[in-house]
Amino acid sequence: MVQEQNEIIGRRLQDVRESAHMDFYDMAKLLRVSVGHYRKIERGVYGLDVEKLVILYEKLDVDPLYLLAGRQKARRESVDSHLAIRNRRVCELLEYCKQQLSDEGEEYR
Repeated sequence: MVQEQNEIIGRRLQDVRESAHMDFYDMAKLLRVSVGHYRKIERGVYGLDVEKLVILYEKLDVDPLYLLAGRQKARRESVDSHLAIRNRRVCELLEYCKQQLSDEGEEYR
């Protein structure tokens, strides 16, 4: 069971590495392990410890739930979407304020 789970996690980690356009050396360096050790993680011989999950999250924005359970970052994506909408609204309000200040400036001329 553990070996099988490690193999699944290893395949997901390989997908992450390839999506990030990283080679074995780069990923091994990031995770502070030898290239041989990293290759064994991808093959499922070794698992990922919490420290490695944190590094992947902090450096590559890899959701640990994706690696462990295959769940995508739906919550994170919805937060990003929400922030993008709010950012657009703030920009609209700033434009409105600029226009109002510009109009007031013209009244005093």
